[in-house]
Amino acid sequence: MWDFVAEIRRVAEVAIVVPKVFPLASDVDDAMDLDLAIATGATFVVTRDNHLLRLMTARDWNAQLFRAAFPEVEVLTPGPFLARLPAEAE
Repeated sequence: MWDFVAEIRRVAEVAIVVPKVFPLASDVDDAMDLDLAIATGATFVVTRDNHLLRLMTARDWNAQLFRAAFPEVEVLTPGPFLARLPAEAE
């Protein structure tokens, strides 16, 4: 586990100031998580939060706007995220 934590620290990017980029109407508190992901160029937002997960499938204007504006950012739960990680070399 500590190897995993060390690798996260090695590739992590620290963001002190996070610009407000996307107004998440369904949950204002979660907007900061999206703004952080966008500001740091993240490919994935890994969460169990339903407000954020709905952005990938919902048909409301907020979800459609997010997918159109940030197609490179995918919101998913931990299981599917871990399944996408490359297997460790043996």
